[in-house]
Amino acid sequence: MASGSHSSIHTAYSAADNDTEERKALLNARDEEAYDSSRVKEDVLDAPSPAWSRRKIVTTAAVLIGLLLTGTLARTVLFSRPIYNPQRVHSDEVLLSNGTDLFRRTVLIVSIDGLRADYLDRGLTPHLLNLSKKGIRAKSMKPIFPADTGYRTGLHAESHGIVANNFWEPTLEEEFHYNQLSSAWNSVFWLGEPMWETAEKAGVITANLMWPGPPKTTTGASSTYFVPWKNKVPLDVKLDQILRWIDLPFDQRPQLIMAYEPSLDQAGHATGPYSARVNASATLVQVDEFARDLHDTLASRNLTDIVDIVFVSDHGMTDTSHPEYVFMDKVLGAEGIKAIEHEDGWPSMGLRFREGTNVSQHLEALLHASDSNPEKFEVFTHDTMPERYHFAHHERIAPIYVVPKIGYVLTMDPEHDDPMSKGNHGYDNEEPSMQAIFVAHGPFSIEAKAQHQQTAHLARSTSKGWHSTSQEDGYVMQPFANVEIYNLVMKLLGISDKAAPTNAQLDEVLRTNGTDLFKRTVLLVSIDGFRADYLDRGLTPHILRLSKTGIRAKSMKPIFPTLTFPNHWALLTGLHAETHGMVANDFWDPASKQKFHYSKLSSIWNPIFWLGEPMWETAERAGIKTANLMWVGPPKTITGVSSTYFVPWKNEVPLSDKVDQILRWIDLPFNERPQLIMAYEPSLDQAGHDTGPYSALVNTTLAKVDEFARDLYDSLASRNLTDIVDVIFVSDHGMADMSHPEYVSVDQILGAEGVKAIEHEDGWPSMGLRFHEGTNVSQHLEALLLAADRDPEKFEVFTHETMPERYHYGNHERIAPIYVVPKIGYALTMNSEHEVPMSNGNHGYDNDESSMQAIFVAHGPFSIEAKVQHQQTAHLVRSTSKGWHSTSQEDGYVMQPFANVEIYNLVMKLLGISDKAAPTNGTAGFWDQYI
Repeated sequence: MASGSHSSIHTAYSAADNDTEERKALLNARDEEAYDSSRVKEDVLDAPSPAWSRRKIVTTAAVLIGLLLTGTLARTVLFSRPIYNPQRVHSDEVLLSNGTDLFRRTVLIVSIDGLRADYLDRGLTPHLLNLSKKGIRAKSMKPIFPADTGYRTGLHAESHGIVANNFWEPTLEEEFHYNQLSSAWNSVFWLGEPMWETAEKAGVITANLMWPGPPKTTTGASSTYFVPWKNKVPLDVKLDQILRWIDLPFDQRPQLIMAYEPSLDQAGHATGPYSARVNASATLVQVDEFARDLHDTLASRNLTDIVDIVFVSDHGMTDTSHPEYVFMDKVLGAEGIKAIEHEDGWPSMGLRFREGTNVSQHLEALLHASDSNPEKFEVFTHDTMPERYHFAHHERIAPIYVVPKIGYVLTMDPEHDDPMSKGNHGYDNEEPSMQAIFVAHGPFSIEAKAQHQQTAHLARSTSKGWHSTSQEDGYVMQPFANVEIYNLVMKLLGISDKAAPTNAQLDEVLRTNGTDLFKRTVLLVSIDGFRADYLDRGLTPHILRLSKTGIRAKSMKPIFPTLTFPNHWALLTGLHAETHGMVANDFWDPASKQKFHYSKLSSIWNPIFWLGEPMWETAERAGIKTANLMWVGPPKTITGVSSTYFVPWKNEVPLSDKVDQILRWIDLPFNERPQLIMAYEPSLDQAGHDTGPYSALVNTTLAKVDEFARDLYDSLASRNLTDIVDVIFVSDHGMADMSHPEYVSVDQILGAEGVKAIEHEDGWPSMGLRFHEGTNVSQHLEALLLAADRDPEKFEVFTHETMPERYHYGNHERIAPIYVVPKIGYALTMNSEHEVPMSNGNHGYDNDESSMQAIFVAHGPFSIEAKVQHQQTAHLVRSTSKGWHSTSQEDGYVMQPFANVEIYNLVMKLLGISDKAAPTNGTAGFWDQYI
């Protein structure tokens, strides 16, 4: 193996020479009388070639899970000479003294593999309990599913990519296996940023003592000191190595030391969690004595107030000495077994079938068997995987996952099955036997207890035996997830500002597209004037394909008036016009005594006109970067908040340029990339106004918009982002044909005196009327009402008091006192003798009119979740008439029509910031039926 940049990364490894011997050594017990190892040894020695059966691999290597990562050391001495780098010292450090030497605050994190949480209740760990009493501990620490190495990066398996101890990597077309050095040291398998890489980047010296994982990451970063794993290294030798690092000169001494110990996990696998070997001298007691010796040697150096010791484990251990087998070969049959191309994971079974296989048939068989035996195992796909597992959004996770319950073992070969190991893990991470430990001692624990006394954030143990031998053992932390450990270490080292993104606190779930980490992202695209039934014209095959694989609504109802500015602000704020104040495309504001007009920059960029909180403001306040590509509205709100990225509106920008801009944002580095992107496209609305909704120009433009949707999807798919980015296509309103309008002469109704008395005329195609002070308004209102009563099919007249409640348009001072609202096909005019011709298409009419309805089409993880939710709750209904936003009745389910004021809350939910959402006019809990 090529040597690394540090002198400690040099150990040669020969699988041929060492593989069998290492496996044998792992299974040799110091106290062989305590258990029967004869069968295990036989299997090891009978397996010289890589062509093992699944069961032989399991029986031979179960006790090695997650451990056999490197070969033997070339030297018997663990300590490696450091690489000195005078540029390493990081700023803002606090120096401490033990009375003789200066120290930086130091973190020593020790992983005891397989230390099940309730092992501390056995009365065999007085020293760990003593440390926890003086320091701090948790009732338990929850591992990720499957129990693996989440605390190194703070990421779930779907984010860090180590999805099992063995799995198929479809991009590389390689198998990862925990006991193959070619896998374990290949950095491409290990995604995310381990704590030692973050520390090294921050100028902190780190040391790695046999911790599972590669010596270098994909970026080439490595610990300053690295000792690869070797089996059966005595704990006192590991202690000596740690102390050698602690005793180094100041500028060579590591601040972060990570040490790993596998003996307890090995004992649990070999003889079970309740065995004498686990409890006796070889393991649990010995681990406890190691904790004592580590503390005592630090105390002798006067370092207990300088060094934080954090003991953790990766998972627990369950008894599998008398398992019940689940025969997968009988469930799938000979044809199904033969069709399996890759089988991942253990004790779960991830299945990948060969191309051309009828996967649905085999999945159905598995689901049927699971339904018949729910106490034995469960079957999941990416779409149905429980959200709490965080185990669906990575291509390395097999499309079908069979997960056994504790006490059951999946097998493909019942007639020639080798015995199981007597203990195992990898089950549901909420099972008590899978829970891990967290025990800390040092300055951190003192601070934490002091903090508790001020805030009561820690809860007192209420039952004897919860990780203590008496009720007087003090306070314990409530259980927490192991993905929190990374951020704890960053905080203790004082480099939280340099920390990589994590899944800690579940504020943000990180996904990977195979090469980069992503937060779940929402792309909201508004196609102005996209009338709902345009989708029936056979001109939008790509949008229909997205809607078929995603989700869509029969239509989306705009707010009244059905105009561009009011509705785009409704989409962003979740508010009706009477609440957000954008009451028309042009109106008089009596408070500011200013006229708003959609075509004047002095109006549209003036934040006083735009009330409510747009989604990008909420997101930015929540710490989420946003990008605004020409969306209707101001660059800043009245509070001074703006999107991270803002591109102002410009007419006739090619759609390809907009795709490019969106992708430039998507391709930004992680810490610069927006999670919410809003894009606006006006060409379809312009075509509808110019030549009408049934024109050739509209159809041509519609086809171009469809190609834009295709290009956007294909670009995301090429980046493997379709399960990460939610793309939501909406429109603000529809379009009515006005090529042959009938005019309503309002000037003739009011007469010359009435027209002269008008001070402000708002809105279009409606007419909001404000009369000069001193005008007999009642007289003019009476004339309008009388005319409307004579011709009710042409127009209606409302005041604030008589405005229909469904319009939500009566309670704002910007809404004119008298509003004349035409019916579709009619145009209001004040100049009947010299009328300027109408545009051939228009909107702004009653928001219940079918031609005013907008679209809602979504594709991405949200749509998948919504369909799964539908199958469970039937909250979606099947389209019952051909042509309802599809070209056939087989195009699947569509949502019932809903109001566009629900969109704000959808985006908040998708971004995970519903708790930070502003008040809206949307329906509380509306999206719960779909997500």
